[in-house]
Amino acid sequence: MKNVLLLILLLKSVTFYTQEKKIKLKSFSFALGGFQPYSGENGNANFYASADITANYEKNLFTSSLNRGFDIGFYNLGERYNLSFDLLYGREITIFKWLHLEFHAGIGVFRGSYYKNEGQKWKIVKNADDNKNHITPISLAFPSKFKMLFYLSEKSSFGVNINTNLNHISNLVAYNLIFQRNF
Repeated sequence: MKNVLLLILLLKSVTFYTQEKKIKLKSFSFALGGFQPYSGENGNANFYASADITANYEKNLFTSSLNRGFDIGFYNLGERYNLSFDLLYGREITIFKWLHLEFHAGIGVFRGSYYKNEGQKWKIVKNADDNKNHITPISLAFPSKFKMLFYLSEKSSFGVNINTNLNHISNLVAYNLIFQRNF
């Protein structure tokens, strides 16, 4: 929890700094897809959602990102999930007027959730009310994002978004379809 508060304070300080130096709000993006955690026996999780707000200052991109990966089962509410809040620095490369690439890397807080099962780190949740074996650790994270954006107009684009997150709980890669709206 302390890490989350620290990141929120850092984001607020960046916001105050932006008002003095004329940093412009660049875009809002939303991505939806799947993710592959590297720890665990249940493989791909069903869904991954990501929401980003990006500011621009002299060709430098500063992004605040909220990411959530989760499962939805037929007989229960889910097997595992993760939640991360990230602050990222990035650059944009214009290939064509209609094709842009964005690269981002940064630092964040990652929270995972899994159920302990006799020495195995991950298992399928059989009982969502099993609080005794429900573990929700928090870790410092090192995320990165790659966006390939196809512009429909000056303000709207869609494309592919690939996220990675290195942390002490479960490293992951997420692959998403993204919609981005520029301001």
